[in-house]
Amino acid sequence: MDVDLKYTNIVLKDITNTSLGGELLGDKAIAQRGYDKLKKWLAFTDKSGAAYEYNSLPYSAVAIEVLYRLQKYVKDEETRMLAKLALYRLGLSGALHLHTPTKRWAGPHGRAYHNAVIGDGDTYLLEQSEISSFRDWITDGKLPNWMFPVFEDIQFPDQVVETTGREDDIYTSCFLDENYSFGVGARNMFNQANRYIAWQTNVFSIHYTRPNNPQPGAIYTRYILDDKWLGYFSAGIGRGTSGLLPDEGHFQGLQDKERAIGLYIPYDMGANDFYSSAKSVVAIPRWAKSDEIWVDGKQVEAYPFMVPKDKTIVFKTGDILLGIRPFSLTNLGTAPQIVIDTKDDNTVVLEMYNYKGEAKTFWELAWPGAFYQGELRNGFYSEVSNTSKHTPKEFAKLIDQGSFTDKADPKFTYTGEGNRFWKVGYQRDGRTMSLKVDLLNWFNTPERIINNEFYQMPMLESNRAIQSNSGHLSLNDVELSCGKNSAWLYVSPDQKTVVAAYHGPEPAPFKLNLKNGEVFIKSLASGIVTWENGKVTVDGYKMEGKPKVRGGKLKKWIHG
Repeated sequence: MDVDLKYTNIVLKDITNTSLGGELLGDKAIAQRGYDKLKKWLAFTDKSGAAYEYNSLPYSAVAIEVLYRLQKYVKDEETRMLAKLALYRLGLSGALHLHTPTKRWAGPHGRAYHNAVIGDGDTYLLEQSEISSFRDWITDGKLPNWMFPVFEDIQFPDQVVETTGREDDIYTSCFLDENYSFGVGARNMFNQANRYIAWQTNVFSIHYTRPNNPQPGAIYTRYILDDKWLGYFSAGIGRGTSGLLPDEGHFQGLQDKERAIGLYIPYDMGANDFYSSAKSVVAIPRWAKSDEIWVDGKQVEAYPFMVPKDKTIVFKTGDILLGIRPFSLTNLGTAPQIVIDTKDDNTVVLEMYNYKGEAKTFWELAWPGAFYQGELRNGFYSEVSNTSKHTPKEFAKLIDQGSFTDKADPKFTYTGEGNRFWKVGYQRDGRTMSLKVDLLNWFNTPERIINNEFYQMPMLESNRAIQSNSGHLSLNDVELSCGKNSAWLYVSPDQKTVVAAYHGPEPAPFKLNLKNGEVFIKSLASGIVTWENGKVTVDGYKMEGKPKVRGGKLKKWIHG
């Protein structure tokens, strides 16, 4: 099956099938096709850092399973090495997102089914508690033992940032704290005009602990047309209607630790079809009797509740507080725009409407068109805290002490030239963040600023691991020097475990410096070096000479 390199789990199946199938049949042409496509996929992925189908539930699990089989059974040495590198990098990404207090695989998720988002039952190769699946993969040998401390020994807080689609301005950010994980995608995946895939993106995701309840809470967002809800859509033949609540919007987000900005536009809303409503939604399933909502210093007691303009809404749920402050919303109707309500499935929702009324078409949103003046404005500022730090009223007051930016350029009828910018932002306690998008050209690169600096998309950045193609990486007093190609470095909190990987493909000297040791390889085309309590394992392709180890002992040396 010849698919685009962005379709991560399917392209990896294709690579594995042709590589192993070609070898089994003795057909060199088929096998070579698989070898070559793996090189192309890894080179494509290394332009960004992580797989395009980002942090996906359950398809990251599928990809891990497939890559494990490929690196285990393939005979071609270079393919084995590259498959192992891809497997470990994908596994590292998952391990960095595991949140031990909730036992969940933190978001955001490029693709995920609804029950996986809210943690309600197993999904394909993943158990309801994804951390259990991950432990099984390590115990079964599908992933290496050194991945245990990646998530078991995490020191909170940590923020994990990975670029997954550099050409499409997509990166993911996830903040992990003691009681919650909070993940935001810079954009949703939009590589396929296929509602079974494109609508599965979960760009805004919170998982959190709940007192005296082993099942953690979950919060997610959607853009929804015609007030649809779970139950109207099937992800495929035989899959029922409970597996997917489609996101019918395009998203842009920006996160700085516990603070984030999210902006939405409808996926397809113009002059061809009729719509009776259009809104973004913040959804909190499994709402408990002890949970609370506060607006303007008062607790909300009845639903639906109409929220006045320019007010901060605080949700107290489980062990966290979530503050939401809507930005200006384009109003194409006359109905109230900000509403707190409940759903039949015990989900509380904050609905931010762009339109609610009689079904109609929207010529002003159709491009190409003679009436087009830009996309709708819909978005919000959000902030998460622990209930031990503030009461809901205190948290709302704290957020309101900050300064909000919300400025849109005047409308004009678009003829294919020009820009119309919308800039939103927030500032408090010396920390600033802002996001500026073009309402006439939504897919243009936005302006992202955090703490007065233009944000650059890192390949991988966290307190525990980094990735770069600069040829030099430094993390927690450990340094890696190698070729100027994709390389990554993991350092455990106690610095007893260090893993360094070089993807190549050009051979280059490789030097790993630790506080009390060193590993030097004269030349390496690709490979992985593991230092565990002074015991060193080296697995490399086109390695020149025996690795030299100082301060430790060379335990195992594999070279092809």
